[in-house]
Amino acid sequence: LLPLPPSQCGWLILAGMIVNRNVTECGCRLSSLVLADIIDEDRVVNLREKPMSSSIAGMHAIASKPGQSLAPMIGWYVLRSAGYTVGDKPSTDMGQVALEQPPAVFDALLRLLIFLPGVVGVVQVVLWQLYGLHGPALQQMKAQVEQLDADAKDRGKVESSV
Repeated sequence: LLPLPPSQCGWLILAGMIVNRNVTECGCRLSSLVLADIIDEDRVVNLREKPMSSSIAGMHAIASKPGQSLAPMIGWYVLRSAGYTVGDKPSTDMGQVALEQPPAVFDALLRLLIFLPGVVGVVQVVLWQLYGLHGPALQQMKAQVEQLDADAKDRGKVESSV
């Protein structure tokens, strides 16, 4: 894939792993906020008195958990099919074990750790741009949720005074 020797390819893979880890951690910290906005939007669109947060969170888990479980298995399969070998003898120098791998393994690592997350990230950004819940639409929806909450609170005061 790249005309680099394995010793320099390792640094590129390490840098890609660090960037990938940091970017995904930042994104994962914000995913609950996005899910909360989706729950609020469902409440406004369907005029629900109470949000269906557990159902939406459950659907999110059904969609995301299989990918989290299958990804390591698929990655291991790709590495093994590229010729990755674990080694028969115990070694204290893991860098030497890594350098003994065939060049196809480094290509597979670059594809798995740098290019695949990059492509998936770009596709995700494009798909999220198609979703209209941002900017003024998000602010309008939040105002409608506040109005629903205020109406529900007013109804509660009227019922308790009767």
